[in-house]
Amino acid sequence: MWSNFQWLFVLLIAANGGNIAVTLARGWHVPIWIVVGGLAGALILVFAATTIIRNRRWPPVEVNLANNELRVRDHAVPLASVNAAQLAIFPVRRRDPALALRLTSVEPARAEVFLRNRRGHTLPEDQRLVFAEAVRRTSIAMPISRDDPSGRFARYNFPGHVSLEDTVQLIARPPRAGEPLPVPS
Repeated sequence: MWSNFQWLFVLLIAANGGNIAVTLARGWHVPIWIVVGGLAGALILVFAATTIIRNRRWPPVEVNLANNELRVRDHAVPLASVNAAQLAIFPVRRRDPALALRLTSVEPARAEVFLRNRRGHTLPEDQRLVFAEAVRRTSIAMPISRDDPSGRFARYNFPGHVSLEDTVQLIARPPRAGEPLPVPS
């Protein structure tokens, strides 16, 4: 979230923060360094809170192929219980968008794996091979709506969701920026 800041925006925040600090210091009759320290502390707390919330919502994932399980934090779920995959796109100005694969399971577990980060780097080859094999052992399928039992319009009813075949292809060869994705645009 914080990587989208542009330098001009950061300078504007610093200028406004300085203005607020001077106004508060004069109004409260306290030294300015106390107010600046308090504002800096508040900014650090906000950054830490957003990082903690994001990591709680989408924790890192570990795969154990020997036991056919996916570990999210200290909770292990069988690979066969993973039933949905969603492609998340994080657009960034002046850079390639980041791509993440979000996995959810029947049991209360979900995880996010970045296929391509904001700088265009992908998973190392050995991690991609292990992750692709783990995904092959899952039961990922496109969701089906009760209004569309044949699943003919699943790609449009559930945007971002990908099938098992598309998921394996995405892991094996993450698309570069500008290349088509296996989701409706």
